Amino acid sequence: MRRPQSVLDGPRSEAKNKRQKKRGESAGVRRAVFSDVPKDEVESYTERLRELATQQARLEREFQQRSTANRRAIRKMHDENTHLRTIRAGTSDVTAVELEQLEQCKFIELRRLNRLTHQLEKLEEKFREKEMARRLKEEADKTPPLEAVTGNRSVVLRIQKLEKQLDKMLTEQQCVRSIRSMYEKVLEELREEWAGRESSVAVLEHDIETRRREYAKLVLMYKNANTDHQIAKEALQKFKDEFEEGRRMKDKALGDRRLRVERALKETHYLETREVKLQNDIETEHQRIEEAETLHKERIRRRQHSVSAMERISMVQREPQQQGDGGDDRLQTIGGTPEDEERVRAYEESLRKMMRATESSTIDELMTKFELEYAARLQLQDQVREEKAKLERLSAVVRRLREETRHAKLCGVGLPPVTSGLRDEVVKCIEEATVKREEAVQGTAELQQLLAELTRRVDVLAAVVATYRPEVSVPLTTAENYITNMRIVMQKIFSLADEAISRDHAPVKMDLMLVVVPPSNTRIALPSPGTTGAAWRESSHDVDNSAASEQEMGSFGILPSGETTDVKASFCPSTASDEEVLKDAERSVTLLDNEDPLTREQIKRLATVVLRREARRRQLEKRRR
Repeated sequence: MRRPQSVLDGPRSEAKNKRQKKRGESAGVRRAVFSDVPKDEVESYTERLRELATQQARLEREFQQRSTANRRAIRKMHDENTHLRTIRAGTSDVTAVELEQLEQCKFIELRRLNRLTHQLEKLEEKFREKEMARRLKEEADKTPPLEAVTGNRSVVLRIQKLEKQLDKMLTEQQCVRSIRSMYEKVLEELREEWAGRESSVAVLEHDIETRRREYAKLVLMYKNANTDHQIAKEALQKFKDEFEEGRRMKDKALGDRRLRVERALKETHYLETREVKLQNDIETEHQRIEEAETLHKERIRRRQHSVSAMERISMVQREPQQQGDGGDDRLQTIGGTPEDEERVRAYEESLRKMMRATESSTIDELMTKFELEYAARLQLQDQVREEKAKLERLSAVVRRLREETRHAKLCGVGLPPVTSGLRDEVVKCIEEATVKREEAVQGTAELQQLLAELTRRVDVLAAVVATYRPEVSVPLTTAENYITNMRIVMQKIFSLADEAISRDHAPVKMDLMLVVVPPSNTRIALPSPGTTGAAWRESSHDVDNSAASEQEMGSFGILPSGETTDVKASFCPSTASDEEVLKDAERSVTLLDNEDPLTREQIKRLATVVLRREARRRQLEKRRR
């Protein structure tokens, strides 16, 4: 019977092995002969070592795989934490879909953690069982069999019994020593902990208080999230109601429009029928008029044969008068009978009604409108035929798709399942597109604000020069007529300057003044610190010549808003010498805020500067050539 192994045998295995070796030597001295270790045992140990190495390699691979999986999980949790912190910061709202996804991810991770914990506990239990079996096997292998002992059997048994008792006592003594040392260490640790107990309790209380505050914050955040969720649901419901109301209004407007179109088609059909009837009546009346004219000519011809020469002479004298009153004579000849006159009057009345109904002033205009109505009717008929053909094509496509759907259902062919990776990719693409759309909307809003500011300033300039040539009116500036209004205002300013110079040729006195440009004035273009006078003059000339180009005007230079800049408002044509700079400084022009109305004196100064700059530019071009 083998002694059962206690729990404390693990840490005492090395000392026990040494004592067993000493006992083997003493037994050899006492003429106890042990058999050598067989080769099968060596092979079994070798195989065991190989298995342990294989198991160690497998465990290392599993450890690497787990490490990689843990890194991925940590990265994923970091991304989720970043997203939650972003939500806490208030940059975005929490939606029901995101909360559902978060709960789903949390549930999956908890299941995975429980599964891994269970697997780890099973592995540890198997490892302990195998370790226990290995130790028992080693002890059984190290104990010599009874058949291997020769000599006096009773002495050997007594020696073995005594050795076992000695080993037992030694092991118990070592166990007691280890327990004593362990208790001493625990006592020292308890004393050290007692010395720092108050500080640790204070730290724990502070930690508990911090956790309570965080819990209160989380509860507050949860309530805020619920409130925001309710507000978002109410806004969504309101938007849906408004959308449904708008759709109903559009359907109603579309129905009204359809009724108007049907009514117009009916009226067009009635007018076409009436037009055909009137054309037939007109043709009949024309035929009757031609017959009456023919009959009248025949009567005149017969009368001419029967009259005398004097009557012929009198008739010749009356011909000019008849030519002047040809319309009335024709009516008289046509209206020979009361029935014909009644028919003509009815014809004229119908023509008047037609012209009144079509709001026409002449018969040609009436015929033109009837032709337009006829052309519109033909176009509508062609459109109806095209729509019918298109409807037939769409019906054929619908029938084909239904047939394909029925065939796919029968054959069991369906769309591939949507995986989580594909769904995440689609969601990511949607988020990126949403961010780009928000950036584009923000940029568009900024551009619209800039355009509104430019149009307002153009309107201010137009109001300043409105008294000059009032017959050339400048309409309200919009995005469509912005360039046109700019050209009109510039032409007015230059024309006013030319007239001012032509009226008064006296030299204008130029004063150098220090002008404080207000922050709202962003029309004055300033040169960069490294720009020379010639480059400044050339850039100014380019801006004057291309004022209609929005991009060149925008890229010329704008004062930063929100900063008060003190500049000496004068145009310096060149920086070649100090004398020329002083002369130009004496002849500098004072620039006022563009939102104030320009006086005649200021317009004269501006025109003088423009002409002088143009002359300097031409001289510079000649020198370069």
